[in-house]
Amino acid sequence: MQRSYNLPNWMVNNSLNVWKLNTVQHALIDSYRFKFLRAGLKKEVGWFGKYNWVTKFPK
Repeated sequence: MQRSYNLPNWMVNNSLNVWKLNTVQHALIDSYRFKFLRAGLKKEVGWFGKYNWVTKFPK
């Protein structure tokens, strides 16, 4: 059992590991999730846009 995520080993120890993603990262790799971004944010999100994979958001 993976203690940090409380997931069984078979779910975590595979080629598609579980990552913690923020909203922008999730939208970049999942087009369905991208549909739910606010309209003003959509035009600024992209691999080379203002908001991209490495953008850090304050907590």
